[in-house]
Amino acid sequence: MGFDEWSTGKKVAVILIIVIAIFCVVGAITFAFVANQVTNEITNTNITIGGNNSTTSTISIPQGEYNINIETENSWTSYITTDGRYSQNSGSGSQEIDLGTISNYASITINQQGSGTTHVIVTDKDGKTITEGRTSTDYGSVYMLLRVK
Repeated sequence: MGFDEWSTGKKVAVILIIVIAIFCVVGAITFAFVANQVTNEITNTNITIGGNNSTTSTISIPQGEYNINIETENSWTSYITTDGRYSQNSGSGSQEIDLGTISNYASITINQQGSGTTHVIVTDKDGKTITEGRTSTDYGSVYMLLRVK
């Protein structure tokens, strides 16, 4: 039985099914493309938020070795998680902390224990500044999230 011999209802139904299938395929491709673009934009976005007594930043970085330089005259405490490894340090005055190799992420919190400001600088293995934060008031905190691209 050829297509010409089909009833009008069958012809319309088959054509309608083909048109709907084409729209579904085009819609799925468009959705996948848009989702990919949105994901790329979110991944490549660096977010910085300032608070009354703290700074927060999220930055995308390449995998590699990194250090934190804490510049202050105050006492401080650091809470650092690098790829699931947790460490807590405390000190007074300026100090450098080796983060080691970051493969996925590093979460950094520096709490200042006094008046004045504390400047926190993240550098790569060559000493190039990647990001920095500063407490804006007494007893402030600096929060950073480093995500590997």
